Amino acid sequence: MKTLQEMLNDAGHRWSGLAARAGSVSISGMKSGFRPGWKVPDPSFYQHEGVQEVLFVTHGDTSNMGTNYLKDGTSYTKPYRTLFRFPLEQSTGQPYPAGAGLNIPTYVSCSCPAFRFFCERQATDEDSSDITFSNGGAYRVNTPTYICKHLVATSRRAVAERPKVGTGVTGDTKGQEPKKVQPKRRDPMRPVRPAERSDSVNPETRKVSATSAYSLPQTWLGRIMYILFNERTGR
Repeated sequence: MKTLQEMLNDAGHRWSGLAARAGSVSISGMKSGFRPGWKVPDPSFYQHEGVQEVLFVTHGDTSNMGTNYLKDGTSYTKPYRTLFRFPLEQSTGQPYPAGAGLNIPTYVSCSCPAFRFFCERQATDEDSSDITFSNGGAYRVNTPTYICKHLVATSRRAVAERPKVGTGVTGDTKGQEPKKVQPKRRDPMRPVRPAERSDSVNPETRKVSATSAYSLPQTWLGRIMYILFNERTGR
């Protein structure tokens, strides 16, 4: 899992001018709270569950294509959901000290197109996000990074807000997330136990290959035999 400082450094190195574009981002709303039971994708943070959450409603530069205009001539862009989640320090089970600043593991997400197509899978591969808005397919650019301009623009404010969150449960963070922003490939609210790992095998229902007994390769004939004649034990 990447720290926020590492993600900022990577974005600045790969995408020139990102800091300047981040300067055009505006914030129209923010909320924060502690989300109990929620787990970041990195299993090393499963012992002490819960995350400090800071959520922003952000808008891009109104000079970009796609700007809309109200009847009075006011310009606006589509609002985006820009999210930071900070896990607990596993050695203490408490939030990271306020002095840690940007150097703490961070989960990020944004509903903007840049994050969806250029960042989400890259961040997910490092256990710093989930496949939520994209389909998890190949990168759309040769130099993917972890965060978009909306995350860059709000990162320092999120870090400043984090110490105020504590571990108290608020009404906003008590339950499940809205369905439209649920991770597609995992349930972050479900308790994880070793016996429930997807790669675990119950010895009472272990399958035996039809060709393994004779050290033969898994040919199409062997696979047909496996499907037709494989037996389970412990029924």
